[in-house]
Amino acid sequence: MAKIELQNISKTYPREAKPAVQDLTLHIPDGQFVVLLGPSGCGKSTTLRMIAGLEEPDSGEIKIGELRVNGVPPQRRDTAFVFQNYALYPHMTVAQNIGFPLKMRGLSAQAIRQRAEETGRVLGLEALLDRYPGQLSGGERQRVALGRAIVRDPAVFLFDEPLSNLDAQLRGDMRVELVHLQRRLRATFVFVTHDQVEAMTLADVIAVMSTGVLQQLGTPEQIYQQPVNLFVAGFIGSPRMNFIEGNLIAQDGMTFLKSDLLELPVRKCLPDLAANPQARIILGFRPEDAQLTPTGEVELKLELIEALGSQKFIYGRTSQGQQLVVGVDPKSHLAVGDVVNLTIPPDGMHFFDAETGTRLSRHQA
Repeated sequence: MAKIELQNISKTYPREAKPAVQDLTLHIPDGQFVVLLGPSGCGKSTTLRMIAGLEEPDSGEIKIGELRVNGVPPQRRDTAFVFQNYALYPHMTVAQNIGFPLKMRGLSAQAIRQRAEETGRVLGLEALLDRYPGQLSGGERQRVALGRAIVRDPAVFLFDEPLSNLDAQLRGDMRVELVHLQRRLRATFVFVTHDQVEAMTLADVIAVMSTGVLQQLGTPEQIYQQPVNLFVAGFIGSPRMNFIEGNLIAQDGMTFLKSDLLELPVRKCLPDLAANPQARIILGFRPEDAQLTPTGEVELKLELIEALGSQKFIYGRTSQGQQLVVGVDPKSHLAVGDVVNLTIPPDGMHFFDAETGTRLSRHQA
């Protein structure tokens, strides 16, 4: 297998004012499962296509293993690309689809069939080898596309939103299969998705992108617990993080976040900034970090209750109009119109600069 190194790569498409990818540097170790995550148009698929050789960067360097691959055609990069739409040949059987890359290499029909059967067993397709794609389910077709990639024994596997055409149950099943497959092959996987659940489930490391720029690189836990800016904080998490903008004010030995909609004690968080009442700060907290308490500092009138079985979220508004969402005990008995009080523990608070969006600090107990 092989590591991947992207050094200051940029790409701007003709007739586009802004770069699709801008000065991206990313180092992917051998055998790591890396997910490129971001909304549509953030540059993640362009990055993947540049690794594959389907697009060439305007500047910067791409290395796979120790080989600089700028200008090297896709077929010589030793990568396997799995597309969103499967890209199977409808007139070929499953075995023929899986073995097609080997046919292009000139292997014998017997060797191709043997390798296709071996790959089919790995993916649970052994009973389907003589069927055609039109006779398969979506999940089976995706496994055939994976098989066609595996049979090549490439240095790098590249996945461009391969699960987005599957229903929810199949997506969950395929996520498990992909993790097992990557561990079995000990291969380098680069996986593109806009789905944060896929990213958090699959990745060893997540690269969050927005407007062609890498925003944060880290483990799923780091991305979730320590987002570096407002974009990452708001993009990761469902429901999304709550945000309250205001000024930090020091008064009577306490620090308060004061906004037009509420005044919230934040204890000893950011004491240096509290002395500057002109500093605009955004407080963020995740729904599950708030707690319902009889003496909570924030009063919330419920407008919507989202019961998801193992989880329950309440959506409400303060008397001043601030909208908030809070995770509660799924067995709790609450109704629309109820008024509750909530407390935000200091260790659940995130602070961001209101002007730049960058992370300022997190309370240290």
